[in-house]
Amino acid sequence: MRSARVRRTITFLSLALLLFSSGCVYLRLLKTKRQMSSFNKYFELNDDHGLTIVFKKPVLLEKDILWLMRYHPV
Repeated sequence: MRSARVRRTITFLSLALLLFSSGCVYLRLLKTKRQMSSFNKYFELNDDHGLTIVFKKPVLLEKDILWLMRYHPV
């Protein structure tokens, strides 16, 4: 019962993201999601100056992240 609700919620959010984002942004988000399945191959955790995630083969653009956040960083 609970897994069906979670699955429905994920499906709804995915469709909402698809409808409200341009196709290019959606495809880059999908590529990033696929990269997450092989985390060690595409990402690196760095703890030199605080915990940071290093993207070895970045797919998302800066404008995509700003669009997702809706605000510019301070």
